[in-house]
Amino acid sequence: MTAVALCCLAALSVASVDRFALADRLFNRGDYAAALVEYRALQGDKVIAGDALAFRLAECQRALGDGDGAKAAYGELLERYPA
Repeated sequence: MTAVALCCLAALSVASVDRFALADRLFNRGDYAAALVEYRALQGDKVIAGDALAFRLAECQRALGDGDGAKAAYGELLERYPA
């Protein structure tokens, strides 16, 4: 890998981590809809742990009162990441 490619990869990693932190702050402030948008934007990201992201997506849906969506998200979490 070239130095330029490594630099770009590092920048993407920081951006993902920053976006995840932003989503966490939004969630902690009670802005669940905005947090959900940010978490969804991170789906498929290779830097953010999939189980942590899936849990936060489910928690947002629960907090927004979307029982069916939360139930499906928690079910997917348990299916993809069994204990």
